[in-house]
Amino acid sequence: MESQGSTVVGSTVEIRPTVFRPDWSAITTAAAREALQGRVTARGGLLEQWSHPLGADEDLIWRTILRLYGELGHPPATSLIAAETGIAVDRAQALLDKLGKRDLIDLDQARERIHVAYPFTESATVHGVDLNGRAFLAACAVDALGVAEMYGTDTTISSQCHYCGSSIHPHKHDGKGSCAAQRLSGKHDHLVRLCL
Repeated sequence: MESQGSTVVGSTVEIRPTVFRPDWSAITTAAAREALQGRVTARGGLLEQWSHPLGADEDLIWRTILRLYGELGHPPATSLIAAETGIAVDRAQALLDKLGKRDLIDLDQARERIHVAYPFTESATVHGVDLNGRAFLAACAVDALGVAEMYGTDTTISSQCHYCGSSIHPHKHDGKGSCAAQRLSGKHDHLVRLCL
């Protein structure tokens, strides 16, 4: 690992079994590594927020959010999360707050509704993802690229390069990715730099 200022390049934390934040093993180009390192550097304390594994209930809530988000096409309500997990609504809300402090989700200003559950966001972005026939918005380009592997299925990404304005449409297959998207070569380097 290289040191870059006060941030260690390549540092990672296992937040649940086999889930590492950030997952440097998925990075195959210098541009992608630069984008991910830029995110870690720009968001001071990010690794500290991830530095401890999730508790069992936090993990259950987080996995349920992501599963339901993918099935429903929008963030699930706290009451549905509670019903799916068997955790009381008040406790589920407290766990959502904890996940928010760990930068795994974000709640709206009223703290009543999930606004972001990485990789997805309800904010307008240029990073669209088609997952199982549903259209989603990804929080950033790197998040869009990770959806196929996360859900173990084909996805199509629709994005726009902020540098040259060209449309970018990499396909990801069964989480493996097409050669162009997997290597993030050529114009796909522009896609990952959008996260800086």
